[in-house]
Amino acid sequence: MIEKKDKNMKWLTDKYWVTPYNFLEEVREKFTLPEKVYIHDVTLREAEQAPGVVFKPEEKITLAKALDKLGVYSIELFPAVSVEDQEIVKQLVKMNLNAKVVCLTRCLKTDIDVVGECGAKHLIIEGNANPWSCKATWGISEDKIIEDFVDTIRYAKKNNFIISSMPWDDFRAPLSFLERLYKSIVYDGGSDRVVISDTSGNSLPWTTTYIIRKLREWLPGIPIEMHAHNEFGLATTDMISAVVGGASFVHTCMNG
Repeated sequence: MIEKKDKNMKWLTDKYWVTPYNFLEEVREKFTLPEKVYIHDVTLREAEQAPGVVFKPEEKITLAKALDKLGVYSIELFPAVSVEDQEIVKQLVKMNLNAKVVCLTRCLKTDIDVVGECGAKHLIIEGNANPWSCKATWGISEDKIIEDFVDTIRYAKKNNFIISSMPWDDFRAPLSFLERLYKSIVYDGGSDRVVISDTSGNSLPWTTTYIIRKLREWLPGIPIEMHAHNEFGLATTDMISAVVGGASFVHTCMNG
């Protein structure tokens, strides 16, 4: 192992040895990094989207404890899926983990009510934000997409939830619509944070950085979260590129 002679050799620690070129000023001068990055782990929900993967309740509790021990900021579950998942959320809330228990909901007030019954206080409200697929599949207009998000967020705020709003498939939506949607989510709905989602995992690194900077331009001072899938092997790169652009939350999942 190479000997470390200078405390400024940030590329060499007791945990890793990476290229020193990552730390060149010419490389980093274009970064717009947040003050701190928070890890939001979605393993307890997203992993079950893989064919044939279903966790037993005791396995979800074990995973949650392990993630908490790792030091993640928050852990995500989807209680509206089943009574079993609702019981898991209730149990995790009672455990008073350091990690926050965050519940995914659709743009449905009934989903919000389920989370309230479970005792959790943090929500991620999700919905399709690709106007082309929404129109083709459900006959839903751009205005209706925005209306559904705003109405659901307002309902959740009245019930004292802390809210991240996650429109998905928005990397394939028109930029002008994204601006209108995200501004409405925050300024009309009152969302505390926003999530941008590369649902098909096809955004190149510099594209992700560009979109995050656009969100920061539209929503100054609002924390931004990055969610991505891994169809093209770009999920990890998406996360790093989002942080470079100024995202302060990254969504992670065990084994991709």
